[in-house]
Amino acid sequence: MTRNAFNHYEVYGRRGAHKRHSTQRRPSLFDIHAELMRAPGGCQHITNPAPPNILVGLHPDVVIEQAVTFAAQAVGIRIDTPILLAGVMTWPVPRETIENSKEEREKYLAWQIDAVAWAQGLWGERLKCVVEHVDEGRLHLHYWVLPELCPDRRLSICDVDFGRRAAKATDDAGGNGREQKAASEQAMRAFQDRYWNEVGCKHGLARLGPRRLRLTRQEWKDQEAERKRIAKAWGDLHSNHGKLQSAANAYVEKRVDEARTTAEAIAGAASAAAERRVATIKDRGRELIGQWKAHAAKLNSALESHKCVIAEQEERLQELEALLHEHGLGSYISSSVARSNR
Repeated sequence: MTRNAFNHYEVYGRRGAHKRHSTQRRPSLFDIHAELMRAPGGCQHITNPAPPNILVGLHPDVVIEQAVTFAAQAVGIRIDTPILLAGVMTWPVPRETIENSKEEREKYLAWQIDAVAWAQGLWGERLKCVVEHVDEGRLHLHYWVLPELCPDRRLSICDVDFGRRAAKATDDAGGNGREQKAASEQAMRAFQDRYWNEVGCKHGLARLGPRRLRLTRQEWKDQEAERKRIAKAWGDLHSNHGKLQSAANAYVEKRVDEARTTAEAIAGAASAAAERRVATIKDRGRELIGQWKAHAAKLNSALESHKCVIAEQEERLQELEALLHEHGLGSYISSSVARSNR
């Protein structure tokens, strides 16, 4: 079974443009919205339609509203001017095989993760949604991209369509119609190459089929074996990366826990030392306070003793003066004291 990397997009306006040399029109963004959402009458090719799974971004109804709002605000926009880019990425394994095989289911989911990440990396915020369809023969993803409405009210699908962007650049440089077509085709080949290099080859998908490459059956089988080896190498690398990441996370967590334990031990020891130091200072303070209280008590006691001695001496002096007065010597003592004071 040939497993090619299928990825294709188209652009749509509010009304489908006329097909070349025909009165019929191409689908509009409302037509592809009906098909995407499995609306009645919008998916007649599906026997048992199932609701789509929105994997990333906005609901498709909201994306359509945004596209119409941008177009209404933009200048120079006709009703059939493309304003929405819609693409499909398909996993080339029958749905029944995926449903009946856990290994094939895991392969599909691994491709789905890489495909969605690839689209997000390519268009960034301009990628509005990625939707999964599981009701057809091959599981596939739809992605919708909107150009931004610039401050000058310019809205150009060239901002998100690589083919039209290359053609416009060639036209601006003075290139003719043939050169513009060649530039557009080259840009789209580069788009396909990028998808294959970043997604397809990692999952064993071929860039081109054997007829396009003009290979013999054996040459194709050899290339298919090589693609499987490459896909296995990518899978082993991804698995080893996951194991290394888990080991690194576990090591970091261990070192963080060790550092936290060490820090807590150091902090605990420092806190205990500080508490001991504070207790020592408090004990010494209480000791000094006690000593000063005892010294103050001694001073008070000595002061009281001195007061008693002074009071006793004053009392004895008064008795002596009284005795001198009794013997008529009081006036003599007073004049003697006055002369000595001079």
